[in-house]
Amino acid sequence: MTFTSGLFLLTLGALLVWTLRLVGLLRSVWKRHVLLEELRDCDFCLGFWVYLGLSLVSGETIVEWWPPASYILSALVLAFMFLLGRMGWQTLFQELRVEVNDAFDELRRS
Repeated sequence: MTFTSGLFLLTLGALLVWTLRLVGLLRSVWKRHVLLEELRDCDFCLGFWVYLGLSLVSGETIVEWWPPASYILSALVLAFMFLLGRMGWQTLFQELRVEVNDAFDELRRS
């Protein structure tokens, strides 16, 4: 897997995870079982299955070992990178919201 193809898979997977979580038609599917709801709420879990599918479809793997292990390892690494990116994004903008809310509180008091 080259850097470009890895970045493309990471971006495409992130868009697919985001789409799967927000599409209204799939909400009825998510509510059918408790495990499906937990899968939807877990970024790493849903990301693993999305990236496993993308690895299988594209044929891209991080290492060239026994094919099933290569696809699973690629999905794990990509899902972990997606999780780290998502956590960083949430942390960055959560702190921004806190700072803005604190500024508005100070304005209201004065």
